[in-house]
Amino acid sequence: MRKIFLTGLLCALVLCLAGCTKKWEWTVPLAVNSTEVNIPSNLSGHIYIPIYSTVTWDLSFDYGEEYEGPEWLHPDMTSGKGYNVCVRVEYDANPFHSERTAYAVIVPRDTSTGAETIRIRLTQPATR
Repeated sequence: MRKIFLTGLLCALVLCLAGCTKKWEWTVPLAVNSTEVNIPSNLSGHIYIPIYSTVTWDLSFDYGEEYEGPEWLHPDMTSGKGYNVCVRVEYDANPFHSERTAYAVIVPRDTSTGAETIRIRLTQPATR
């Protein structure tokens, strides 16, 4: 009985390993984890935005036409390419008594690849 069990286990292991020999390939040209990010504090700090891509992209921020004030989001990079690029974004303290919102805009340099622009909404809580 033990011999049959071990033989079956060995066969299952061989089949699993044989199925894992295919090279995995990333097929999505540009992606992010989420298009909504809540900044955890009204104080200054930083967050990370992971970007997955097979194309080169550019990053900018849209603060909206109604926003008057200095830019409050500061990325450590504004372009990149690669499967798991994490952009560190420093944010300033929110001096307002209402939450504020901006959008991280990730634009593929070559749109012929099928990659589309991604907008991530970033919301920071109000000063209490």
